[in-house]
Amino acid sequence: MRIVRRYLFREVVGKIVVVMAVLLALSTFIELIGQLDDIGEGYFGLLQAIYYVLLKIPSKIFQTFPIAALIGSLLGLGALATHSEIIVLRASGISSLKLGSAVAATGIVLALISIAIGDFIAPSLEGYARQFRSLARSGQARLAVGGATWVRDGNTYINLGAQGEDLLYGGVMMFRIEDGALAAVAHVDSVDVTDEEQWVLNNFSETRFLDDGIEVFHVPQLLEPKNLDSELLALMEVRPTTLTGQRLRRYIDYLRENDLDSQRYEVTYWSRIMSSLAIIPMVVLGLPFSFGNLRNSGTGGRMVVGVAIGLAYFLGSQTLVDGGAVYGLAPILVAAFPTLLLALVATIMLVRAR
Repeated sequence: MRIVRRYLFREVVGKIVVVMAVLLALSTFIELIGQLDDIGEGYFGLLQAIYYVLLKIPSKIFQTFPIAALIGSLLGLGALATHSEIIVLRASGISSLKLGSAVAATGIVLALISIAIGDFIAPSLEGYARQFRSLARSGQARLAVGGATWVRDGNTYINLGAQGEDLLYGGVMMFRIEDGALAAVAHVDSVDVTDEEQWVLNNFSETRFLDDGIEVFHVPQLLEPKNLDSELLALMEVRPTTLTGQRLRRYIDYLRENDLDSQRYEVTYWSRIMSSLAIIPMVVLGLPFSFGNLRNSGTGGRMVVGVAIGLAYFLGSQTLVDGGAVYGLAPILVAAFPTLLLALVATIMLVRAR
């Protein structure tokens, strides 16, 4: 059985890699085309656009992993069925459930790889890509060591969106320089922008260094004009796609402790896990199809089935997420239901194929 498991693993994973390469080539090309309109803004040129697209590849791998696993499994197991290898395996005494467990083992390995990419690699590169693009387009900012974003506005230097270990998410630090010396240091909890492109500084606290001492100034809100590109403000938004699993979990705890809405972030947290786990039933689904009507179907027929199931899963997941936000459903239920339903369908189809 170990030899069979390795053989199935090699055949399925080989096809998944091919499908993933095709999907990545298509999605990165579309992404690059979408950046062409921004070329020429600031110092965002063609090379910067290509670099930005390359940084987003891990995120695209994570997003397309389930559909690639499904189509790859349909193609790999379908090819074995076409050459009667599945029939030979069953005739040798290996039941469909044992074949299903062998294919599920392949899915488990792929799911672990997906979790590693989606939880550690993709968020960090997604955040860096987002910063890189915004700062390149603005033409007046740079990325400092450690991921802090520094922007200059006249004699004021602004640190945007610092995300430290103390969970100062969205915080802004301002340093005002006069005559070559530090004149003031200010901290702002968050920033909004009015229709007139003025910044609304929330919970503004400033320490001013005077000749005869130090003066502390604090107001709940301060309206101040800024000449910065409005896109830079987005860098201060805490996006769940740019947080690793550990940081996302800690940020959810932070929101709960302060009685803030954490629904969006909890759904993202559980969706990452469930999206990776969905790879297991996606891979298993290829097996019952290789027993049925698709056994003698061509590559095109299996591709159509795979895309149809993948789209149904994606649309169902998005609909449930939107509905969960409206009706206040439990985030773990919103994220887990599509995967559990998919696993149930795969199990029923596999049992009926006995």
